[in-house]
Amino acid sequence: MWLNFFATWCPPCNEEAARIVTLGARYHDAGLKIVGIDVKETQEPVRAYVAKYHIDYPVGLDSRGMVYKGLGGNGFPTHIFLDRTAHITCVAHGALTNDQMDSENRRRPRKRPRAAASESCFPGAYGVAKP
Repeated sequence: MWLNFFATWCPPCNEEAARIVTLGARYHDAGLKIVGIDVKETQEPVRAYVAKYHIDYPVGLDSRGMVYKGLGGNGFPTHIFLDRTAHITCVAHGALTNDQMDSENRRRPRKRPRAAASESCFPGAYGVAKP
């Protein structure tokens, strides 16, 4: 599972939105589930964002930022990858390149040790937008 915490005003989030949709389609048959989670915004801008980028996976609202903070969110976008047993395997703060997204999703079936929320599995991630 891939949790993508984003905000509609975040330039790096907008930059990578279509790429996440593309990778979701590529790994759908392998069992990848993506959930987008908008942080601290209302439904209207989120609906427009979903339509603009043709997002076809579930998107929820974390209106108070509690889930985001609880899982170690630190700037936008924040990506959290979980294995099939719901253990966090990767936390990445900032936009990911196509290669980073692809490499993390190719590893999905493997069990890996739990990643600390403060530790990034892609220290070279770029474009972190702070709230």
